[in-house]
Amino acid sequence: MSTKEELLLIGRLFGSPNSQLNELFNLTMIEDFSQVQEITPDYANKLRAIVVGMVGSGHVSNVAVNSIFLDKFSNLEIVAVLGVGCDHIDVNAAAQRGVTITN
Repeated sequence: MSTKEELLLIGRLFGSPNSQLNELFNLTMIEDFSQVQEITPDYANKLRAIVVGMVGSGHVSNVAVNSIFLDKFSNLEIVAVLGVGCDHIDVNAAAQRGVTITN
């Protein structure tokens, strides 16, 4: 029996993909970036992928995925942004850590 990978979803997705994600991953959902500080180091170290859905009103006005955010997730490999643009992601900080950013 294979073990499912951990997946963190920040925000929400349109439609009903959560059930499909639950079949493929151990899915943890948080509503916005402010809740990232509540993630335990043990769980953070298990994460290789984070999905960013619609957060709040849909517009994140500050860089939420920055070096402080990225340093919390030592094994992170990819951040998938489900929307337009990645203005809220410091792509240089991600690149320095070998983290792929995609949308």
